[in-house]
Formats: sequence, C-alpha cells, structure tokens
Amino acid sequence: ALFARADVGVLTLSGPGAVASMQGLLTNDVEKPGDGAFIYGALLTAKGMIVVDGWAARQGATVTFTVPAAGRERALAIFTRSIPPRLARTSDVTADVAVFRLAGPQALVKAHAAGLSGPPGPGRVMPLTVGDAACDVARASEQAPFVLQVTAPATAAAALARRLVAAGMLESDAVALDCARILAGWPSVGAEVDDKTIPQEVRLEELGGVSFTKGCYTGQET
Repeated sequence: ALFARADVGVLTLSGPGAVASMQGLLTNDVEKPGDGAFIYGALLTAKGMIVVDGWAARQGATVTFTVPAAGRERALAIFTRSIPPRLARTSDVTADVAVFRLAGPQALVKAHAAGLSGPPGPGRVMPLTVGDAACDVARASEQAPFVLQVTAPATAAAALARRLVAAGMLESDAVALDCARILAGWPSVGAEVDDKTIPQEVRLEELGGVSFTKGCYTGQET
C-alpha cells in the first residue's frame, strides 16, 4: 500500500444550483447517485472534445471537482464562463488543501489502521475528522488507479502523512500515482488527451465516466 500527494487542482461549486450546474457540464451523472457521490467524468467543448477530466464529489449544496493540475485553469474557465453566480459560486481552493491518493491492494486496511475509515463502498465520499483536521475521504470506483482520495487542509498535510506512514503505508510521489494510472488504462490531459480527443478515443465510457441517460450536457451530441 502506498500514498502520495497528488498533483491536482481543486475547484468547488457552492450554492443552490451547484449540482444542477455540474449536471449540465460533466459527462457523468451527478444527480442520480445522490448526496455523497464520488464520480469520474470530463468537461467537454461544444464539439465533444475533452477539456479536462476529473473526480466530482457531491456533498450537500457543494460539488468539489478534483482535476489534474494541468487542467485546473481550463476547468476554472469553464465554470466561470458557464455558471451564473446566482446559481453557484465557483472557488479555486487548490492552495488551501492537500490531496492524497492511496493505492495498492492493502490500501483500505492500512487506511483503517490510520484512522481513515472511509465510505463502505466505492463511488462515495464522506467527511471525517482525522486528528484535529476536518477531511473528506472518498472511495473511487473499482477500476480506478487509486483506492482512496483524502482531501485535507494544507496545514495538516505533514501530520496526515506521518499518520499514514505509522500505519505501514509507503510514502511515494506523484510519479508513482502516474504509473498506476497508466497501468490501469486511465487517460490524462497532456498525455493521452489533447484538444482534439473525444471520450470514446480514451475509453471514458468503459471507465464509467460517461452517462448516456441523464439528458443534455455540453458536448453530448458528439
């Protein structure tokens, strides 16, 4: 079991229209799984090309979208341009949080030993207090290249890393996470995905990242 601090951007949509706004942009269904959902999907251009992929966590009136660092500004631009402030407020909280991803067949066991008892099943997210820090612990889908994603205040990053090491996890770096991503066959902006890639070319539907039943969203027609 290993963990590493992920090289990501973290954006939040907060307000009465946050879920509906995300539903109209993401390739996956944000509404159907209900509160506490943690799903993979992408933002597309009007012509169906992938702008950025990422993981959306739905908690109450807030949706948190974690994307590769290279796609943070693209995602922020889409949210700023597409979502009226009266429906949802867009915030870039990248500098305020640390995102750790845990991988490996023993990741859940070691996480439990570290006091990170996350959601009981895949595709869910829940708040959890770890030590003195208020964290969000999300469990990815079975196909994903990581098992858990832990989002904590940036000030608590060092303490959280020590806790995981003490539980028997190997501390690595973002390169290890990228290797796991490649082995799992997951695409990445700047590698397998450029500004002319459509979801089918990088298996987004096979990875559970596309809904064909939820209704309209940007780029759906392609």
